[in-house]
Amino acid sequence: KRVLAEATRVVLAEVKRKRVPIGFKDLGAGGISCAVSEMAEAGGVGADIDLDAVNKFPDNLSAQVIACSETQERYVMFVPDHFTEFVLNVYNREFDLPHIYSGAGAYVIGHTTDEKRFKLSRNRELVCDAGIDAITTGIEYTREKRKGKPRSVAAKNGRSPSPRQALLSLLGSFNIADKAILYQHYDSEVQARAVIRPGEADAAVAMFMPGEPVGVALGIGGNSMLGLVDPYLGGAWAVVEAVRNVACVGALPLAVTDCLNFGDPEDPEVFSEFCEAVRGIGDACRGLVLRDGPDGGIPVVSGNVSFYNQSEKGAPIAPTPIVACAGRLEDASVAQTMGFKKSESTIVLLGTLHDLMAGSEYVKQFGMTGRDKAPRAAFEFETAILKTLLAGFEKRMVTAAHDIGHGGLLVTLSEMMFESTPNDIGCDINAVSAGASTDVHVFSEYGGIVVEIPDSTFQAFKEMANKNGAPWHFLGRTTSESKLTVGLTDDELDVPLSELRAAAFEGKFNQLFA
Repeated sequence: KRVLAEATRVVLAEVKRKRVPIGFKDLGAGGISCAVSEMAEAGGVGADIDLDAVNKFPDNLSAQVIACSETQERYVMFVPDHFTEFVLNVYNREFDLPHIYSGAGAYVIGHTTDEKRFKLSRNRELVCDAGIDAITTGIEYTREKRKGKPRSVAAKNGRSPSPRQALLSLLGSFNIADKAILYQHYDSEVQARAVIRPGEADAAVAMFMPGEPVGVALGIGGNSMLGLVDPYLGGAWAVVEAVRNVACVGALPLAVTDCLNFGDPEDPEVFSEFCEAVRGIGDACRGLVLRDGPDGGIPVVSGNVSFYNQSEKGAPIAPTPIVACAGRLEDASVAQTMGFKKSESTIVLLGTLHDLMAGSEYVKQFGMTGRDKAPRAAFEFETAILKTLLAGFEKRMVTAAHDIGHGGLLVTLSEMMFESTPNDIGCDINAVSAGASTDVHVFSEYGGIVVEIPDSTFQAFKEMANKNGAPWHFLGRTTSESKLTVGLTDDELDVPLSELRAAAFEGKFNQLFA
């Protein structure tokens, strides 16, 4: 891989120096056929490819396999005849690829034509002859869509547990319980680039430029239960959550990609769910304006769609749009994990608690009537929160931040305590001061971001939040006592960290993989 990359750099440097007109594309989805046809269409020409000339192993592969196989570390180049010998010489002789790896090297596999057709031959027989546009345009369908009734996952026999019981049950649930038993098997320290590893914060951070302070953050968002209630909100909140997660380590969100998972699109109700989720993603990306200028939104740079996900009885899966966000830190040293850093810090909620519970983990577990609406995504509100948080990181006012996601505020605070190891810092908060007029507010999701701020920077942070128009509430303080203390409307919750940790780390989920 390294030698191939170095050889390619030499070729491209000569292309730039001599201003040689070339086409260059790596082999991704669809293999040679897609890469060559897309390049030919872009250049307004046709292509004639000899599959016998393609380097392959074993040699008796069918024409379909050679034309469509997808492998890494392969490129297709369109180069002028006079430049061909230079390219072959660099790869095959100067860097000696054929002797480094069996079958490697640069090979002439065809030529362009004035006729805008795509032709493939194998064993000297023509096996494909089609118009270029027939290969590249794809197939279009006109699908019927019809809005169906909201689907939801909720406990059939709703009960009203105490806040303590609810919190412990949520921490041990399959969607919230600690997942380290799974992802810890992957080596996140490859090439020693990790700054923040998976599980330590809402996003992972790595550095890829030797000698430079720049870092890259990656975060993910998605909630299939919310998609059941309202597919539009499922798409919109997937974007907001992914973007929040990246901002929670101090990185400026730059772009997103998506993985859209749905049932049979020939079912009008499923296709309607798909369209609404895509609309939600688009609105969120346009609405979160974190950079100046007309294109200040967040671009969707790639993505994929998985349809026909049905049960054996034909029931479609929940509408599940998953969004990943990439962000940039100019200086990776500003990044912080989600864990509380020291006692006697100020805890602030950037956002506003609510009692809109549809699609939440609480409703899935315990059921609820009278609060069957899901929270709307207010993009101006979210933009103000994100700008305030990012500025707080840049000015080094923030020592920890964690998005209120699945399970709500109390789950968020518990997870920040978990990651305070080895100091095992606790917190003492007043939920009522943050707008929790009922106990259910502390289990509502997407209400904002919890931020730890040293007392020395709290005043400046408040002023910055007010200037940006970001709603904020004083929640309480971190403590040296390893417990979660929460003032509620009618009671006070007081749970030791050891009990919280046991619920999240030793429950049914972890027992499955022990």
